[in-house]
Amino acid sequence: MKLIAASLLVLTSFTSHADELAGYNRIQNFAQDLHHYVSDQEQYGQLDKWAASLTGDCEDYALWVRMVVGGDLVIVRTQSNELHMVLKVNDYVFDNLSKDVYKFADMKHKLIVVYPDNHPDLLEFNKRM
Repeated sequence: MKLIAASLLVLTSFTSHADELAGYNRIQNFAQDLHHYVSDQEQYGQLDKWAASLTGDCEDYALWVRMVVGGDLVIVRTQSNELHMVLKVNDYVFDNLSKDVYKFADMKHKLIVVYPDNHPDLLEFNKRM
């Protein structure tokens, strides 16, 4: 929880888009350093399970970052035609497949759906968080 509080302090001190991007990249780099990919099948014995964690798959990563910075969950199709989840915060994307945060307009994945924080499909999950 100390990380979340520290991250929120970093986010409130942005004075420019460059500061915002630098702050987001610090959070992304921290998360990338700690992230360990494990499939839901390996970890939970299920095909799909969402948990905000840095041990897990792309959904878990996106949900963990969402706890820190907020934002909208985005389902995409990768260039290799696999389903994938990223997190969109303002004009930027947090993606466990990318070292750095990048502009939403520069995303190479094909957009399928954006789930804003208040989307009905996320209400039950939000209650558990």
